[in-house]
Amino acid sequence: MKIRAFGLITLFTVCLLGCSMMRAQTLSANKAVVLRSEAELWSKGNLTVADELYSPDFVCHFVGGIEWTGPNGIKSAVLSHRTSFPDWHEKVEDIIAEGDRVVIRITSTGTQLGDFAGIAPTGKNRS
Repeated sequence: MKIRAFGLITLFTVCLLGCSMMRAQTLSANKAVVLRSEAELWSKGNLTVADELYSPDFVCHFVGGIEWTGPNGIKSAVLSHRTSFPDWHEKVEDIIAEGDRVVIRITSTGTQLGDFAGIAPTGKNRS
């Protein structure tokens, strides 16, 4: 099982997992994939797990037309965030699975020590 699609909507992160089986144990496995992405990839910056967790047809759509595609797209995004916010951390507040979909609500925190989206470093911790 790999993450196939991913989108951010305001403060919510929605992860849609493509899988062929729709059983209770699959829901648990889908949640585990998303939780591993949040813990190892986003919060620890371990880019190698992206190849294990994200499918080649992964696409992350944002308002404004920005897209991340494939494992390399997510690696680039994580690296960008963690370069600007070296202590970037994502805490999963809620996780819900139904069918082949997993939805999470997260709180992201980090101290801006580098440029991010055209904003100069502030040195402030943001959540």
